[in-house]
Parts: sequence; structure tokens; C-alpha cells
Amino acid sequence: MSEPASLGTLLRQWRDRLAAAGSDTAALDARLIAGHVLGTDTAGLLARSDEAPDAAARTAIEALVARRVAGEPVARLFGAWEFFGRPFRLSAETLVPRPDTETLVETCLAAVRGGAIPGVGADGAGLALADLGTGSGAILVTLLAELPAARASASIFRRARWRPRRTMPWPTALPAAATSGAHPGSTALPVRSA
Repeated sequence: MSEPASLGTLLRQWRDRLAAAGSDTAALDARLIAGHVLGTDTAGLLARSDEAPDAAARTAIEALVARRVAGEPVARLFGAWEFFGRPFRLSAETLVPRPDTETLVETCLAAVRGGAIPGVGADGAGLALADLGTGSGAILVTLLAELPAARASASIFRRARWRPRRTMPWPTALPAAATSGAHPGSTALPVRSA
């Protein structure tokens, strides 16, 4: 019986499968998936590259690679994505926080901290934020964490009543937003559905 393939060999195989499926980030995707399942980062993967992952880990990684090959975004594979160093829950109804979203938050923070908004302190004192269609809550939770004196309200809108045959697309966005950013020292985001 042959020895199980090493993690390094498997990472190359998964990378090649993802590249053949059209992923422009095949190597990164393979590392993120393997790291997620194995509970480690890139350095940990490199340190373990000569070791063979156990059968359960290999099966779990293979399943996630297959989903990625089918076109599912990496963030959706994990059910969460990091934004400004905070994990945010994702559901089928929430958008994945993107680099453009980080630019939006950075621009808001620069405006507040730079005194561009009259009557608003650098810590957000005097600032009232509203996030309509909050989704995962990434924007609002991040702004509240960075501007601790700010106040905020978040809403998720359900489908219009005039389209009764269409299914309601937002049932899991509420729990995703309400628990996103929940980490030691934080509180859950209060979310209203309209």
C-alpha cells in the first residue's frame, strides 16, 4: 500500500483542479480552504507540507474544493469572512465584504477623524449612522467598533408585498447581521426587519 500524499502534494493537486476550473486565484483558494479545515495559516501549511492530512481532513478539503470548482466563492464555503480584522457571518442572502467596502469604511473613518463633519468628534460622538439593507453588518459593525461614541440603526428590508409569488429572499440575513462582529467585548448588532 502506498503512503498517503503529503499536504504539499495535495495543495498542488487542489491548485491545479481549481486552475483548470478557471479560478484566477487557484493557489490562494487551495491554501485558504486547506488552512480553514486544518485550522492553520499559510505558515502552518508550509510547516506541515511534508505531513499527510488525516482522512477526515482530506475529505472535508476535497468537498470544499469541489464546491469552489463549481463556482461557489471561498467566503461562502466558510460561512464567514474577515473584514477589518473581524469575522462576519455570511448567508446566501448576504454579500461578501469586498475590498471596495473596506475603501468605503476607510473613507468614512478618515472624514470623521479628520473633522470633516461639523459637530462630530473624532471618536464618533454626535454621529448617527443608518445602514439600510445591512446584510452581514460588516459596514456598520466596523464603523461602530472604530467610532465607539457613534450611534447606529440597521434595517433589512423584506420583499415588496406586491410580488406575492416571489419567495422572501432575506430570512437568514437577519441572524447573520445580528451575530456578525460578535466577539469578546462586543455586543450583537440590533437589527430590525421591515
